[in-house]
Amino acid sequence: MINQLSDVLSELRNRTQTVPKPPTLPTTEQVDLIEDALGASLPPDLRNYLLNASDVVFGALEPATAVNPTWQTYLLNIVDTGRAYGVPDELLPFCEDNGDFYCFDMNERIVFLEPQWCR
Repeated sequence: MINQLSDVLSELRNRTQTVPKPPTLPTTEQVDLIEDALGASLPPDLRNYLLNASDVVFGALEPATAVNPTWQTYLLNIVDTGRAYGVPDELLPFCEDNGDFYCFDMNERIVFLEPQWCR
């Protein structure tokens, strides 16, 4: 039974799909720069994901990456898009799907926001 984030990330890595331009894992310094830009520490689970599994491609959702600022999946771009849709500052969007957002709340729980809620 999968019950730890490390187990989930390991299973995700086992299911990675081959794509022409796969993302790469960031350095600790790249993630630190994102935290500096946000003015806050990332939730530990998100930081762990970025550093250890954000290069995995699986399924249709494209969670945040932390290497290439020109990609739509770059965490700061997701945050900017979320704010433009009305995601409040107390939520940290980390995955966007057609205007829907997966976010961390202040208690580091994941919440899902639909477009009609954000607008």
